Amino acid sequence: MSAIVATIESKINDYLKTKNKEDWKEKTFTQAEKFSGVPRERIVSMSILMLAIYVLLGNFLPLFSHVICIFWPVKESFKILRQQQNPSDNILLYWILYAIVSLFDFSALPGVPFYYFAKTGLFLSITTNGIDKLKEWSEPALKFTESWVLVTPQPEVIEEHH
Repeated sequence: MSAIVATIESKINDYLKTKNKEDWKEKTFTQAEKFSGVPRERIVSMSILMLAIYVLLGNFLPLFSHVICIFWPVKESFKILRQQQNPSDNILLYWILYAIVSLFDFSALPGVPFYYFAKTGLFLSITTNGIDKLKEWSEPALKFTESWVLVTPQPEVIEEHH
């Protein structure tokens, strides 16, 4: 599979080689590369792949997205339940974020063609390498949400020994 992707990317790279620095295509890809840090051939190949998935799955794209987004946390949750451990902050934070993002599934956003790709990409990036970054930038949002839903810390009970 990776050989096929490499072949496709090399053909795309040949097509995208700089011919004229003032060409609209060249300017667009240069800006996209600077913004994302991803090479242009990867941007194009991923766009083609997303379009193919969109065409092939059609109405099943939401189901595909949900299955991919919940695979890791379900696996981790069952592991925690089997080992009778306390859940980690990572898994709890993931489920909270998943619940919040899933609320948008009932809005107009799913009408945007790449909504489910963005949602899936977000959760895949979190599960692969971004859970610590997620904790870092979600702290203010978590504090606001805690105050909004009236979650207050329980007072510590001091036991008196007689």
